[in-house]
Amino acid sequence: MIADIANSRQIVEDGYAGGLKLLDGIDAPGLAAAVAQLKSAHEAVAALRPKLDAALRQKSAERDRRPDQGMAGGDPDLSRPARRRQPPCSRNR
Repeated sequence: MIADIANSRQIVEDGYAGGLKLLDGIDAPGLAAAVAQLKSAHEAVAALRPKLDAALRQKSAERDRRPDQGMAGGDPDLSRPARRRQPPCSRNR
């Protein structure tokens, strides 16, 4: 399981890096702020990874139920599921 997570994480990180490179070449209103927000969320998740990795190696009963608690600069939005946004074309139907 841990190896699968590490493999998936690498795929996501590669995609994230590639996506940032593509976005860097685009000049669109509001894009810079959105990219800054994306980078901030990415850094917050990266800061949690060591705690989450350690929790995966522990028995369930020994785990911290909320590894994001007490995180410096923790984002309460990270503890909630993301809302799915509708594509622009489906909003007007």
